[in-house]
Amino acid sequence: MMRKSIFILSVLLVFYSCNNSRAHKNVIPQEKYQKMMTELIIASKIKEQITDKRLNGLDPVQLVYQKYDVDSAQVKKSTDYYSHYPEILLEVYKKAKEELQKTLDSLEKSTTKMKKKKVDSIKNLKIKIPKKKLREQIKESE
Repeated sequence: MMRKSIFILSVLLVFYSCNNSRAHKNVIPQEKYQKMMTELIIASKIKEQITDKRLNGLDPVQLVYQKYDVDSAQVKKSTDYYSHYPEILLEVYKKAKEELQKTLDSLEKSTTKMKKKKVDSIKNLKIKIPKKKLREQIKESE
């Protein structure tokens, strides 16, 4: 009786593990999924804010799919899969948020540097016009 129970339990365990491995098929690995989700967030915001004419018919979301060699069905399947594991999904979105914040900080820093450089270059711009030449130009304009 004990041997039958162990045998049945073993068969069920093997069947479950085989079935579970099929569920993972075509699911995007967690690290790749996190990086892709970070870029998809940016791409969807670009798509919302920029007119079609400026994008020249390009779809930023499709460009992200091409970069990661996935399609919308695979993304949906992966999202459905990870939604069954909230801890993993939360970690994915935490990392995506951190990456987005790093990108934002970097952009703000670059913008500040560019503005400062522009102001500094204007301050350093010294145009020297000889007084004699200036007087001549004033007389000519009269």
